Amino acid sequence: MSLVSLFIQKKSSIGVIAFDALVSESVTAEAEITTNPVEQGVDVSDNIVIQPLSFKLEAIISDTPLSYTETFNKIKDFIKGNEHEKPSVKAWNELLKLQSDRKPFTYQNNLKKYDNVVIKSLNYTQDKDTFNILNFSVSLRELPTVANQSVSFKQFKDKKIADKSTETKDRGLV
Repeated sequence: MSLVSLFIQKKSSIGVIAFDALVSESVTAEAEITTNPVEQGVDVSDNIVIQPLSFKLEAIISDTPLSYTETFNKIKDFIKGNEHEKPSVKAWNELLKLQSDRKPFTYQNNLKKYDNVVIKSLNYTQDKDTFNILNFSVSLRELPTVANQSVSFKQFKDKKIADKSTETKDRGLV
């Protein structure tokens, strides 16, 4: 790790929770291709539906600070007598809260910032070697937003607009 990277780091994060190390990340962009059976031959495909992005991460948050800024803050808190809960415990509680709040948040990786993301699943593993770290995996899913448009009833009272918006067909005698 270079001296510059101790001061200037672009960390991956979930909401306000920054990782000390991102072990692995997998991003999946899928599309569903609709099919319709026909009497003879193969199924006919006539539409593609883009699915929301999904992310799978394995990350580590340590109780031992890895950057100069974090080390300085920990020493400052210790001198003032403001010892807080361990960073690993705090991060796990914040991840659980993000999931239970069911509100979308921002996920930032080294390529892009993704808004409207939620936690689909969370798990962590701890053993004798990982006692002072939070080694966790998380599955995230993007929640796409849609725009809606409202039409006022007054628009259909105007004959010129109503004629343009609805097609008139001769259906014969009723």
